Amino acid sequence: MSKWYVDRSRYEAGFACPYSRLLHYHALGTGLVPSTEPSELSTGHEIHSALELVLNRAIETKVPATAVDLDGANLGRGFSTTESEGLVHAWVRSNLPWLMDNYDILSAEEEFSIDVGDDIVWMARPDCVVRSKATGLPCVVEFKSTRAKADRMGQLYANSLQSIMNAYAVSSKYNQPCGEVQIHVLQLGTEQYPTPITHAYYRAGQPPYVPEDWQPTSRRPDGTWLGKLYRRVSVAAHRSIPEWVWSMPASALAAVVPIIKSDVDPTIQGLKVMQAINSIRINEAWWRDTLSKIDWTSTTPSDLSNLVPRSFNCHSYNRLCEYTPLCFDPDTYTLNPARADAFWDAGRSEEIFKRRQPHHPQEEQ
Repeated sequence: MSKWYVDRSRYEAGFACPYSRLLHYHALGTGLVPSTEPSELSTGHEIHSALELVLNRAIETKVPATAVDLDGANLGRGFSTTESEGLVHAWVRSNLPWLMDNYDILSAEEEFSIDVGDDIVWMARPDCVVRSKATGLPCVVEFKSTRAKADRMGQLYANSLQSIMNAYAVSSKYNQPCGEVQIHVLQLGTEQYPTPITHAYYRAGQPPYVPEDWQPTSRRPDGTWLGKLYRRVSVAAHRSIPEWVWSMPASALAAVVPIIKSDVDPTIQGLKVMQAINSIRINEAWWRDTLSKIDWTSTTPSDLSNLVPRSFNCHSYNRLCEYTPLCFDPDTYTLNPARADAFWDAGRSEEIFKRRQPHHPQEEQ
């Protein structure tokens, strides 16, 4: 029997809506994704890509990066918003020196494989792995960009499957218990709760951030809310976004990139891992058996409906699921299999959807 690979994203997607997981990760053998990436995902991917490059540079040079080091550097995918760019520089200035003073950085975005039994392999990819200089134990570092409150992120992540399996992957590789899991929150601002790098945070007359005649606003010319750092602020202040962020006091930036640490109790962690592995094995055995019955050269949405259920959980992060047209009539969103089949054919030609590129190298085997 060939290996069956699964990661946290597709595992959890299958519980939110099995049909969505089917389309995203398995359709046509590779999975289908929208031709245009949602902005919520783009922001997170940009930040992670940039921080991976920053961490790899720190591993190589053994010293924290400075504004000069990052000036003109190719930070991964680039940035679609100035807020994303500002958050990366805020983390580099505020958190990276602390991290390197107290920990040795071992890896960034390293791939881990965990055999959970029955030829099922769990793919883990912690954002960063470090070793505590105080205890000598390996620790997991995760980056989470969010508009939610930081303490809420800590509560959600402490007992999450991602936390459990990443800690287990690290402890298995280094043959030591995982000492702690850290969440480095990159706080995105809102209209009600702006942060020091959302432009509305600063009032006129607060040099050196803005000239005295500058009036803060969080509205576009048409009156709609922007909610992200304006380029016009840096132009008005005659500064680039990095220069502006690096000119702020460190105490202001610490509130934008707070660190939440959770110690890992070896006994409790062992019970969590045992329960998680058992659940993964049972769930993925069902997926492997179900997908073995599908011939992607001739299958239509009508055929798939008889094999994989829908949850009708069609709204996430205040937006409609991107796969809704492959479930329903794309014009009326009513259940019309004939119209959905036609839309499916369009998706095959990549006019609306494109084939998903593997996120883990193990998938290409």
